[in-house]
Amino acid sequence: MRGTVSDMSRRISALFGVGVALVSPGLAYAQDVPESLYAAQDELGGKEAAEVFSLPDAERYRAIGVRAGTVFFYPEVEVAGLANSNMLGRRGGDGDVGLRIAPRVRFQNDNPDSALNGFLQASVARYADFKSENVEELAAGISYRRSIGSTSSVKIHAEGGSFVEDRAASFTPTGLLKPTEYDRGTAGISLALGMGRVSIAPWVDVDKLDYRANRSAALPVALIDQNVRDQTIYRGGVTAGFAVSPATFVYGGTELNRRNYDVDFPIDRDSKGYAIFGGVRIQPSRLTRFDAAIGYQKQSYRGGFTDPKGLYLNAKFDWKPTPLLLLSVDARRDISETGGLLLGGSLRNRVRAKASYELLRNLRVDAGLQYRVISTKVLVRNDRRGTAEFGVRYLASPSLEIIGGSDILVSRSAISSANNFGRVRAYAGIRLKI
Repeated sequence: MRGTVSDMSRRISALFGVGVALVSPGLAYAQDVPESLYAAQDELGGKEAAEVFSLPDAERYRAIGVRAGTVFFYPEVEVAGLANSNMLGRRGGDGDVGLRIAPRVRFQNDNPDSALNGFLQASVARYADFKSENVEELAAGISYRRSIGSTSSVKIHAEGGSFVEDRAASFTPTGLLKPTEYDRGTAGISLALGMGRVSIAPWVDVDKLDYRANRSAALPVALIDQNVRDQTIYRGGVTAGFAVSPATFVYGGTELNRRNYDVDFPIDRDSKGYAIFGGVRIQPSRLTRFDAAIGYQKQSYRGGFTDPKGLYLNAKFDWKPTPLLLLSVDARRDISETGGLLLGGSLRNRVRAKASYELLRNLRVDAGLQYRVISTKVLVRNDRRGTAEFGVRYLASPSLEIIGGSDILVSRSAISSANNFGRVRAYAGIRLKI
């Protein structure tokens, strides 16, 4: 009997750990998370969900890596040609071609009771005509998760780097000489405490953004100080749940945040907010899971802004109908920062679908669709964006991958059709691994 209870507790703890990752708030600022950091954070998430809801590479095509004690290092470098139909992300923009070189090393240990994961990566892009778009990025991160007994764990993580804001990002300033560069760092700690059928998960983190000065593209060239966008976001929350059965978990929780801007003049944009939610996680089979949290959220500003508030939603469905096909759909509604002096916060609604299919043991195809609506109240905006993505990976050997893909962005503004634009990007290259 004791073995059965212990096994159920471990299952609840793993179930709850994944659930927390799904209902915790996203990064609370308007532009998308940089791809380099976003992908790395996925890897730092741990192995609980990755083992089942993924399409792992066949053993004979996996990188061998370099071992140092109990830690494995996996160096790689990507070299890819680039094409972009709208370099400046605006109506009638011109295109260009270029080259990207991206070295990277990730590491992990092989101790299941104290999981250590990390990465260090860089990216350099050079274009033929748009020299202003020649950019560099650098990112690093580390995560450590330690088991506490058989049903609980503690996790500490930190990530950061220097990034370049996409010219097509929502609310990014226009008319700049070059893309906006900024530094960002996050750090946090979380607990997953399992006590029989009950699980509790408190967490806290801090997120810091520091934007660098830029220059105007039009003459006379003027210095554009972007300190007004610098901000620090403090967040915390707790989620508690009960395992009705090994396959059904109900939970509720709250999230609190405080968003402080470095510059309060001419208007104070500091705010504090909260979200209260309840949800259920159901895993009717080993290859199917559904998680949905619904609640209420509000962000209150010191300045003269309309406080965004309303429905909180975070839902995801994963299905692996065959060992070669993985499908997922997710939806989210939250409050994000615009960074604008006169805009305050915004309500962000997103629906996304993704599919991965293994055509051969060494050939994989990935595709995705996303629709997003971002609305503000002070200056009424209702920006709508649709994105389609497609990618291919061919594993020629454990040390060589051939990669390619494209993404299509269609942006529609409620203010003026002059702000509508589209963009197509594509890449093709190789990835060398050890």
